[in-house]
Amino acid sequence: MRIPVAYILYGVAGTTLALMIVRFMTALMSKINITMFTTITIKLLKAGNLDRAVKLCRAAPRSAFVSIILPVFEYAQRQEDIGGMRAIFDEGYATLVKRTGKDLIFGGIGIFVGALAAIFGLRLGQVHPAYFGICGFSALLGFGLIRGALKLRAQAPVEFEKIIATFNQSTTRP
Repeated sequence: MRIPVAYILYGVAGTTLALMIVRFMTALMSKINITMFTTITIKLLKAGNLDRAVKLCRAAPRSAFVSIILPVFEYAQRQEDIGGMRAIFDEGYATLVKRTGKDLIFGGIGIFVGALAAIFGLRLGQVHPAYFGICGFSALLGFGLIRGALKLRAQAPVEFEKIIATFNQSTTRP
């Protein structure tokens, strides 16, 4: 018995779509406005409220950015060593790059599977509108995952440098 290629592709597209929805919802639920968070944190640091900045970080524990900034603040509570703070951030950022790498992979697979399924659907003459909606949705989720991962990778070091500049400006430990 011969299984048509389209049915195999439907199964792969459905599985990929289900995994991407889970990744997308996880990313969406843990998203914060990094720029606003950094602005509030800098205001707290300038006012000498490092303890309140740590509490703010603990209030948003699921955020990827907060998960790499919180250890930096906890280290700053113990010591005012900018080099050590940078080392802790670099370690956390390396972990962040690994985590967002999964989103990039799932995003790429989603775009690829969505496009491939659409091409095979056209080639095989299966032009059901719901089928192309699923292909488009898969590609759209893929683009969303890739955009979010790349934005987080680019924005985290910039915002960290703003925080470090605040520590450099203060003459005493905040």
